[in-house]
Amino acid sequence: MSNFMERFLSKAQGALIALFFASCFCVLFAGSAFAATTEVDGFTVDRSYSYGSYTVKVTKYNAVGSAVATDITLPVKAKFNDTEYTVEKVAVSFTEEQKNKIKSVTIPEGYTEIDTGAFKGMTALETVNIPATMTAISSNAFEGCTALKAVNFAEGGSRLQINMNAFNGCTALEEIHLPAHFTGVGNYRNPFRNCSALQTITVNEENTKFFTAENALYMKDGESAVLIAYPAGVAATDFTVPETANGLPVTTIGAFTFSGSKNLNKVVFSKNVIELKGFGFYENCENIKEIVLLAEELTLGNYDFDGLADDLTITVVNEAVKAAVLEKKSDADVVVDENAGSNTPVTDTVEAVLSLGDTPVFAEENSNITYTLYLDQAKNVNALKFEMEFNAEQVEKSEILPLGELNLLKSEWTEKNGKLILTAVLGTLGENTGFSIAEKTAIASVSVKVQDGVTGDVTATLSDAAAAAGITDAENPAVDGKADINPQAATATYTIISFDINGDGGISLADVAEAQRYYRIASDSADWSAAKVADVNRDNIVNLEDLVLLLAQIAF
Repeated sequence: MSNFMERFLSKAQGALIALFFASCFCVLFAGSAFAATTEVDGFTVDRSYSYGSYTVKVTKYNAVGSAVATDITLPVKAKFNDTEYTVEKVAVSFTEEQKNKIKSVTIPEGYTEIDTGAFKGMTALETVNIPATMTAISSNAFEGCTALKAVNFAEGGSRLQINMNAFNGCTALEEIHLPAHFTGVGNYRNPFRNCSALQTITVNEENTKFFTAENALYMKDGESAVLIAYPAGVAATDFTVPETANGLPVTTIGAFTFSGSKNLNKVVFSKNVIELKGFGFYENCENIKEIVLLAEELTLGNYDFDGLADDLTITVVNEAVKAAVLEKKSDADVVVDENAGSNTPVTDTVEAVLSLGDTPVFAEENSNITYTLYLDQAKNVNALKFEMEFNAEQVEKSEILPLGELNLLKSEWTEKNGKLILTAVLGTLGENTGFSIAEKTAIASVSVKVQDGVTGDVTATLSDAAAAAGITDAENPAVDGKADINPQAATATYTIISFDINGDGGISLADVAEAQRYYRIASDSADWSAAKVADVNRDNIVNLEDLVLLLAQIAF
């Protein structure tokens, strides 16, 4: 070997050795200079350098044994080298002991991200409080939190992405309310996959990206809507994806949309649905035996029809859609029916405006107050769904009676958060295209029984409404048209007058004196809210007749 080559190799070897030690030095230097940990309130907080910036994150809960708290609040600030930083990220690896004991987690303001799987498998966790500053809940963040019942989102943030499977398998979650700043999901995937008890999904009405219709979650996507999540705990056995929701055509079904829907037997996709993103019924949908696809052209994802009943039948409207289905599921039983869906009439416009009458009626013999529901106007309507709310401490359920062309198809009374709620469906079964009215028409009366001892205002509130043009199934009516509530007549109040004007528990001359203070005050007066307690004959003015009636109640 020439001297030149020996010198060259010697220098090359030296360079490689130098490079190796330099690399080791950089790794060690990086570990000491670009990462640091500290303990705050029993948590380990890490400040590390990655991808061009520092991230301050909580990485460990240090409590063991009896020191593990059932309710924890993550640290807000952490100090490194005498400088205080806001903690931004949840990246805790909880121990099995902690997962089986912690029931409540509060994430303070300042946090912006929950890391992938951060709370996964926390089987005791029942409540989590999420701040408005949170911008990303990563994939599988709460997966398998089988006791989780309450997810409380603070309002006021700028954006929030909830990624795929974030709440997968949260089987105790019955309701979820999403904030106005909820802006995205991961890859059109249902973040509430396999939440088998979930019955109610609501979204802040100020949200411009997401909304709900019939408790299903939709996302605006340009000029159309995507069905993201069907609440798997709903008791209905049939579901029809509407042609439109919130005025937008529903064209797409997201991934894992129906996962966990054990109650469903049949799902109908309207003609506007032209794309299924895949995995729609992938798991725990084994009771679904019938799928109806009404679109003339359809793009399917992978495994859309896996996880369904063995005797599943898929009905389509033409051979092209049949071929598309068989391409994805070669063993499917696909039936072509060109008239599929024709028994449900479709109209261009379905509109209704509902209101409550302002003169409820009280029946002393049974202590019932009856409120009247009106259609102020309607177009192409033959099915209506509405909700009325009452104070559960004041009244008990009684009855609802139809008054017009619509029959009572379904009614249900529930109690929630101190409210007694009536959910009812009025309609006419058949293939007619509905009726239209231009004049205000009474359609139903709703009665509630007043509880003993209740006095003062008893108010009914018309809280929700929907309409449809056609209905063939009384048990599971599809009501997805537009139904507005007259804001000036959304409530009706009946005031139960007590002769005990001063509220001292008895009736005496002191009550007459108290009533006399309001003498000649009428309902158009600014003082009426206080004076009406003395209007015992309900003629909207406190006068001599009221004082005489009061005197008649006193035992001298």
